[in-house]
Amino acid sequence: MKKMLLITIFLSFLSCGNQKQNDTIRLSVWQFWTSPDVKPTIEKLIDEYEIKHPNVKIDLVDLTWSDGHEKIVVAFSTATAPDIVELGSDWIGEFARNGVLSDLTNYYDSTRSSLLMWEPAMLNGQCYAIPWLLGTRVLYYNNDLRRNAGITNTSPLTTWAELLDEADRINALGDQYCGFGSNSAERHRLYKKFLPFLWSNGGRILSDDHTICLLDQPEAVEALSYYVTLSDAGCMDTQQGLDERFLAGEIGFIISGDWLLRRIAKKPPDFEIGATTIPVPDSSHESVSFAGGEYLAISGKTEHSEQALDFVAYMTSADADLRFCRAVGTPTPANVAAAEIVAESADSLSRVFLRQITTAKTPPFHEKWVYIEENIEKAVEQAIYHKADAESALKSATEQINRLLRD
Repeated sequence: MKKMLLITIFLSFLSCGNQKQNDTIRLSVWQFWTSPDVKPTIEKLIDEYEIKHPNVKIDLVDLTWSDGHEKIVVAFSTATAPDIVELGSDWIGEFARNGVLSDLTNYYDSTRSSLLMWEPAMLNGQCYAIPWLLGTRVLYYNNDLRRNAGITNTSPLTTWAELLDEADRINALGDQYCGFGSNSAERHRLYKKFLPFLWSNGGRILSDDHTICLLDQPEAVEALSYYVTLSDAGCMDTQQGLDERFLAGEIGFIISGDWLLRRIAKKPPDFEIGATTIPVPDSSHESVSFAGGEYLAISGKTEHSEQALDFVAYMTSADADLRFCRAVGTPTPANVAAAEIVAESADSLSRVFLRQITTAKTPPFHEKWVYIEENIEKAVEQAIYHKADAESALKSATEQINRLLRD
């Protein structure tokens, strides 16, 4: 009898153990942050989450920028998608359709007062992804070159005319110097340098209902015409090349992102660097820069939507978002409370990013955005290489994009 009792207790113990194991919820999370500066922070945050939620196990899968997009496309098309996936802002429209991503509108509506939720991933009135990390572009300048060019007032400039004038004056210093660093034909980068001038001039890409392209309107033509003139007032190179030459003291002005802040902090150049928001046509306009970011989205087919949303809420909370963004080195976290903490100790360059992000814009979240983007870049490329004038280039792009919108 005693032996049978011990066997019964042992079997009961095994049963409880198996039940506990079976009750564990596994959430697959796909993300791109593999850098040794960043991934340990993400892993630490996950460890802390799992301690607080012992019934949840996070399976982290790393993606690469070279083939990550393709893997995500295949996963969603073959019903093998992860529960949670990191998406770049320019990819969301592609997936926010046909139930591929969960509708997070209710969550967004209930948390917008506590989260910055800047430019949420909205399509047709619904929210499909939660901002995790923000990014924008600002105008960096070399104050030493400005002084050498005879510019006595080296306070931040604000207008298109001032930028063009100062770029011309720096060019006059000699062949080794360049007034403005213009991006060459580099996919996924060139359009990000034109759009700030478009938006700051009141131009638009699409109509509110996303049915008509507006790039042939006067505001857009004027913006591209100015950008071409500015591009002529300097040199042309890849983004990496421009960053290198700027830090070497050869370029007066470049438009770049917060990745340059990290390089400046690690190895400060031997000249005075300044930064300001994107210049505007005149004082009646608001400075609007390009905004992009990384978002966390939930699969529309997940069997654990409640737990997935709880994890996304945790990763975008003030403490987690602040720690993540500090590891990345960006001064613009998505969470408003985290951004306020960053602002308290931000240096002058970081404060420019915090100021610019408040008026920055993302391109429209549209399922055909990758093709729309391609046509915008083709138009800008034709214009800056003087293969077509601004009006003709934008007219052709508008016709192509309107065909895409109709199909």
